[in-house]
Amino acid sequence: MGLLDNPKTHKHPGIIHKITTPRGGGIPFFVGIVLTGLFFLPLTKTIIALFAAGFIALLIGVLDDKYDISPYVRFVGNIIVALMVVENGITISFITNPFGGILYLNSIICLFQFLFRTSLQCFGLFGL
Repeated sequence: MGLLDNPKTHKHPGIIHKITTPRGGGIPFFVGIVLTGLFFLPLTKTIIALFAAGFIALLIGVLDDKYDISPYVRFVGNIIVALMVVENGITISFITNPFGGILYLNSIICLFQFLFRTSLQCFGLFGL
């Protein structure tokens, strides 16, 4: 899949590792969450929406790992993911804003991306 990051050939200010490092760490998190969910959760509209939103977040992260997509594209993608979640009736009761929690969910995703300098692992942490 070409998801190895070699710091000698891939010059980017966000790269802090010194040796070749695998990328795409969100893939096993997503697979584990979906498989566990399929075994133990009823397949309701809400669960399917969460899995679909998670898959889109995973896709954005894998594309970012492979092609270093723009942060603006990732931000718009995260807004779409949050819209899918909120549109399917999942709300955060202590957040009251006109967007129904979309900005809150997106800020959580972006916070994890900033703190851990990653996008795929964030989905796994956010999903847990």
